[in-house]
Amino acid sequence: MIYLKSLELTNFKSFIGNIKIPFSRNFTVITGPNGSGKSNILDAIRWVLGEQKLKTLRAERNDEVIFGGNKFYSPANYAKVELCIEVFEEEYVISRKIYRDEDSEYCINDKTTRLKDIQLFLSNLGLGRYSFVFLGQGEIEDLLLKEDERIRELIENIAGISGYHEKVKDILLKLEIIESKWNELEERRIEALKTIEVLKNEVNIANKYEELRNKLKDVQDSIRFWAWKKLKNSLEKYLEEKKEVEKRLSLIRSELVPNNNLIAELQVEYE
Repeated sequence: MIYLKSLELTNFKSFIGNIKIPFSRNFTVITGPNGSGKSNILDAIRWVLGEQKLKTLRAERNDEVIFGGNKFYSPANYAKVELCIEVFEEEYVISRKIYRDEDSEYCINDKTTRLKDIQLFLSNLGLGRYSFVFLGQGEIEDLLLKEDERIRELIENIAGISGYHEKVKDILLKLEIIESKWNELEERRIEALKTIEVLKNEVNIANKYEELRNKLKDVQDSIRFWAWKKLKNSLEKYLEEKKEVEKRLSLIRSELVPNNNLIAELQVEYE
C-alpha cells in the first residue's frame, strides 16, 4: 500500500520558512480562501516529482519558485520541498532543492541523485509520470468547453497509455543515436578498409623485397662459391707447376755439381 504521508515546504513560493503538512490515509481535501496557497501545494508536489515545465508551475523562471519576499520578509536564497511517502510500512523521502541562478538538486532519503533516478524510482512503485493527473484551478471548465486535446491527454493518462508516447519518443531518440553511432562506425570501417588495403600493398612490397633480397643473397653466395672454386683450381694448378719447376731446378743443380768441381780444379791449376 502506498500513500502520501507528509509534504514539507521551505521558502517555496508563498510559504515563508519551513511548513510541514501531514496527510492521513483518509485525507482528501485542502480548503482555504483565495490566495491562501492551495495551488502552491499542488505546485510543490509537481515540482518535487520533477516537473520541468514552467508554465505548469505558473512561473516564468526557475527561481520564481523561491519565496520572493514582501514588505515584512526579505527574499529567500533557496527553496526546498520534501515529499514523504509510505510504501508497505517503509518511508521514502524525495526532496528537491534550488538556489537562485542554479540547477535543482534531487535526493532520495538524503542521498543525492538524478531526476532520471527519481522518475525510475517512482515508476518502479507504480507512481510514474503518467500514473496520476493534476487538475489545476479553472482547468475543469476549460476541459469541458475548449480543450479537446487536453481531454484526450487526460483520458490517455487515466488509461495508462500516455507513457507510451514518451517511450516511443525515447526509443526514436535512441534509434537516432544508434543510427548516428552506426554511421560513425561505418565511416571508421571504410577508413579501416582503406588502411588495410594500404597495409596489404605495403606487405606485398615488403614480401617482394624480402624475396628479392633472398634471391640476391643466393646469387651472391653462388658467385662467391664459383670464385672460390676457380681460385682453388688455379691454386692447385700453380702448386703443380711449382712442383714441376722445383723438380727441374733440382735436376739442373744436380747437373751443375760436376761442373762446379771442374771449375774448382781449373782454378787451382790456374793459380
